Amino acid sequence: MFQFDIKQHLKYVEIHDLHEKICAFRELPFSRLNKTEIAKHISNVLCFDTPNGNVAILTPRVGSYPRGTRFYRVRRLEQTDTKFPLSGMRSESDAWNPPPHVVRKGRLNREGESLLYTTPINPKVAVEEMQIPDGDNFSLIVYEAMEEIRATTIGARCNDENLTSNEQLKLNMLNDFLAHEFTRDVGSGTEYLYDISETIAKDYFDLPRDIQDAWCYPSVADRPMFNVCLRPEVARQKLSLVGVQIASRTHIDENSGYFHVKCVASGFDDCGAFVYHRIGSETQKKLFPEIRSQ
Repeated sequence: MFQFDIKQHLKYVEIHDLHEKICAFRELPFSRLNKTEIAKHISNVLCFDTPNGNVAILTPRVGSYPRGTRFYRVRRLEQTDTKFPLSGMRSESDAWNPPPHVVRKGRLNREGESLLYTTPINPKVAVEEMQIPDGDNFSLIVYEAMEEIRATTIGARCNDENLTSNEQLKLNMLNDFLAHEFTRDVGSGTEYLYDISETIAKDYFDLPRDIQDAWCYPSVADRPMFNVCLRPEVARQKLSLVGVQIASRTHIDENSGYFHVKCVASGFDDCGAFVYHRIGSETQKKLFPEIRSQ
């Protein structure tokens, strides 16, 4: 029934019209638009007149990460922060999503909305996302899925043999539009562009909790890899905190490099502070066997 609805909808999508709407969207003065206006312009691209009204039918794809999958998050450290326990990674709260009062606009969040941004499987992507310079110490926070994590992928192409080549082209144009707008490069002074990606995520890819646990979206810093974002209550329910690696990195070339892990943190003392362990300790070997002593 869902496939029938997509095919019926795509009958009313004219490729030339869609192309013109996408081009017009990319010419908009986003710095002068509020979120309501941006949402209206996104809807204008995705919606077409049909016998059932002006509607948009997309194809959200929900994939899953199995239990045991590791997820990574990076936090910067002050380079003068060298006394253990580190002030930048002292308590358990330092290893989860930041407090709302320090949160600025982000790829999926509004100002003051705290979400947990992670990278599945590959910690290198998390470091690239934070643009950590070579030689600088950082905290690599490691979580593990306690159960399956279901993630809706934003802007993913859907190659369906039931669609004609013309229908597939239309659907790919729609999904490419979403992927492009969601992964715009955002720098200092252009944070207003985050309103586009947040609107796309919340208006079109925020499915009920019995279907979706997280959002999955392309990495801007390390394409074609992906990131996964969870709401805090879902993260605490679905993820366990394995521990933290205090590390730096060194590039060999554009595509390769290595991490130098100085120590790891796991468990807490009587004051609630992280307990730090040297490389080669039994705790490190048990939690992070992939780390090799030098």
